[in-house]
Amino acid sequence: MSSRSSGRELEQVQTRDAELEASAPTRGLFDESALKPAAAGELGGLWSAEARVRTLCVALLCMQYAAYALLRRYSTGILKEPWSAASVLGAGEAIKFGVSLFNIGMWPGASEAPQGSLSERMCSLILDSGKMAVPAFIYLAMNFLGFVSLSRVDAGTFAIVQQSKVFFTAALQRLMLGRTLSVPKWGILTTLVLGVCLISLESQPSRACAGGSAETAAAAASLSAWSSSAYAVGVAAVFTDSALSGFATVYFEKMLKTTRLTVWDRNLQLAFWSMLIYLPWALYDNPSEPFFGWSAVTAVLALLGALGGILVALVIKHADGLAKNLATASSIVLTTGASHLLFSGPMSAEIILGCLVVVISGFTYQKVE
Repeated sequence: MSSRSSGRELEQVQTRDAELEASAPTRGLFDESALKPAAAGELGGLWSAEARVRTLCVALLCMQYAAYALLRRYSTGILKEPWSAASVLGAGEAIKFGVSLFNIGMWPGASEAPQGSLSERMCSLILDSGKMAVPAFIYLAMNFLGFVSLSRVDAGTFAIVQQSKVFFTAALQRLMLGRTLSVPKWGILTTLVLGVCLISLESQPSRACAGGSAETAAAAASLSAWSSSAYAVGVAAVFTDSALSGFATVYFEKMLKTTRLTVWDRNLQLAFWSMLIYLPWALYDNPSEPFFGWSAVTAVLALLGALGGILVALVIKHADGLAKNLATASSIVLTTGASHLLFSGPMSAEIILGCLVVVISGFTYQKVE
């Protein structure tokens, strides 16, 4: 009798273990229920390890954006280096391509891509990279829209309207990925964006005081009609840029999470299409010397650009596209503080308040369900 009872207990334990083993793969890395505080004890070290990776990637991306913005300002604003933007972007994509290829070679069996030699796998990924042409050409369109908008609106308006990409990303995640945000999270996102807008407004140079000479007033009146229409075009360009940014982010997330291709496979494919765009553009800008005006600072800028592309993919892979946008928005805190220390940039009580709002909102967003 006892042996029969022991047999039943053993059978029940084995059945329970089999059920747990079968259900484990369905509890995906991005299942929100797995990230609830109550479930932390159940998942133990696995959850905490993934949370650490996710937090590290977001923090590094935030620092990368700030470092890139500061170094670019130093290169173009202080050193007045005459390099072509296309050459820096193209070089960054070439570096990203090389790093991705190296990692593909290090872990050959990590994806569903056809196996073989490294060159064969590279050719196979390139031939099957058509889907990644979409974000590459979207980024090209965004560069063009940025030029159109900045030539028609002031930098403060551009920075504020561009924050709408956070909301575009959240809405597109609902449409394309079926992911919804709770009302508290929408409120926190809005608060964070308002904090960024406050920093952006207070960081802008003071506008010229009202009034002025009769000649100035007459010139302003003669250009008012053109200015209003140009301003409308500029604002529309920023909104379009933000919508495209949200779409590209969510599209890239879908490509990363709905196939077994690794983040390095997708990065290589995206870098390939980006090189096809930027390297010919750099040659067009300066056919005889595409790297004219480069210095050690420019080379570091290209390296930072490549690092940014890799970190964006890792953040989207380990978190989501919204976390990527939150990291870029939050980087304004680091940029503003460092700009004040290094370049005597503006600092006021309003800017400090905006920074506090952004930091608190960023931390709160991670805690709220």
